[in-house]
Amino acid sequence: MDLKIFADTNLFEAGTSFFNQLKVPLNSNTTTSLHLKDILKDKFKSQEIFEKVSATYFLGLVDKSVFDTSLSLFDDGNVTFDQAVEKIHAGYEGMMIFTVQIDGIDSPTRTQLSDLTRAFNRASQSLPVVVLFQYNDFLTLATSERTKYKQTWREGEKIGKISLLKDIDRTPVT
Repeated sequence: MDLKIFADTNLFEAGTSFFNQLKVPLNSNTTTSLHLKDILKDKFKSQEIFEKVSATYFLGLVDKSVFDTSLSLFDDGNVTFDQAVEKIHAGYEGMMIFTVQIDGIDSPTRTQLSDLTRAFNRASQSLPVVVLFQYNDFLTLATSERTKYKQTWREGEKIGKISLLKDIDRTPVT
């Protein structure tokens, strides 16, 4: 896998290329960075890790439509973050993928990355979220366990254990 793309291109293109190398097609055309507070809304916390996020990109949705274009919910197969939020409902099956640049922390702790991952997943009540973090020369891939609430009056899903593939060195091996 070619991880030097994270040094050579912007985070949106690098993240898209990363998932394409994993054979996970994405359907986003949001090439500009989004504000973390706009995505997380009331789930944004005043913690150091939240403040150190310098760029956030919505890479896209992964659902049946990326594998079969006749199923697409979107006219041209591409989707912005706002369109995704508008179309997603409780019965929707898929996941959202984001990539996040963290600056000013040499090596975020597992707890810090878990807090950010949990916030993304809580902000997205209907879909699980996968987050690809980049900091210094490292990447971390994060997702969370999600289960339905037992109480029928609650919307969304309970966020459980966070799984991290942490500190993947993106520098080429010589």
